[in-house]
Amino acid sequence: MMKKKRGTVEELPEELVVEILSRVPTVSLARFKSISKKWNGLIKDRRFTKKHSANAPRQSLVILLKNFRVYLVTLDLNAPSAKVTSQLSLKGDPFYCGSEEQVDINEVFHCDGLLLCTTTDYRLVVWNPSSGESVWIKPMSSYRKTDVYALGYDKESSGYKILRLNRFFHDFPFRTEFEVYDLTSNSWKGVGETNDWFIPLYLSRGVFLKGSVYWLALSQSVSFGDRILTSFDFSTETFRSQSLPYKSVTALSVGREEQLFLPNYLDRSDDLHVWMTSKIESSGIVSWTKFLTANTNFRASEWTSFLADEDSKSVVCCNASKVPNHILHIVGENRYLQVDLHGAKLTCPLLLSYVPTLAQIQQGKELLE
Repeated sequence: MMKKKRGTVEELPEELVVEILSRVPTVSLARFKSISKKWNGLIKDRRFTKKHSANAPRQSLVILLKNFRVYLVTLDLNAPSAKVTSQLSLKGDPFYCGSEEQVDINEVFHCDGLLLCTTTDYRLVVWNPSSGESVWIKPMSSYRKTDVYALGYDKESSGYKILRLNRFFHDFPFRTEFEVYDLTSNSWKGVGETNDWFIPLYLSRGVFLKGSVYWLALSQSVSFGDRILTSFDFSTETFRSQSLPYKSVTALSVGREEQLFLPNYLDRSDDLHVWMTSKIESSGIVSWTKFLTANTNFRASEWTSFLADEDSKSVVCCNASKVPNHILHIVGENRYLQVDLHGAKLTCPLLLSYVPTLAQIQQGKELLE
């Protein structure tokens, strides 16, 4: 009696394959690309990307920039434990350097699963680690060491844009020019300048939230030197500045792409106070509420990188100055813990909440039809 031949996964109906894979978490999809050329092409298809975005569970991971490389970190705030699990590899621009060797990354900005990276040789690239897609951005004028960049999503045009802050130190008050790059049209344009406020080097790491990028800045107008919150709306391409609940805030973070968080110290003690946004008006006005007060044995600096977690009501800090820089600090109302990243020496460490996506970088309107 002849045995019945078993079917293969490639023989499954395409509709069924699409339905199954569209529910697989983004970080797990990579292994399915190697099943066959057909599956690889299917996963890269724009229609599948749209379906996957609607069906797949939304993951919130942590990435760490250390020693000019980007890593995924497994973080358990209950254990507590932290472990660097994998390195995300960004290849160089072959048209620029003639090879695709891994590049050194100096800064990273996260927006909707895409990373805007500045390399150590002052080049700019938009990168999707989940799909491997990368787009190297040519400047309107030469990139400078003092530039500040942010990536954002324009809700009106349904496309991504890059904001460049070109800072000039030879003028006083310091002057900043703004340029915007539209990834849909692949073009730069100037959008204005200001000397009302200034973003110094130690406050140059901004965050993206709901259509706008936010920075801490120093006022150069009404109350000279006071720290303020400055935001840029990617749809209207306009800035807005407003006061903070306290002037001594040291850093800025975003939690699960829903709220902004601000840490500060009200006095000379080591009591850390963390504020969170209770409401962000359509006009851009921000309201704040107290999120956490906790005692620590260190004082966060302007170089501190931190993440806030509402479920555990705690923050995770990566401090670059007064404490060993291979330590993560977990701070809650009734606890303070240190987690050693296995002796890893961190150069300008940066912690970011990261949401993987299959979204394609070049987002022309035709992709949304």
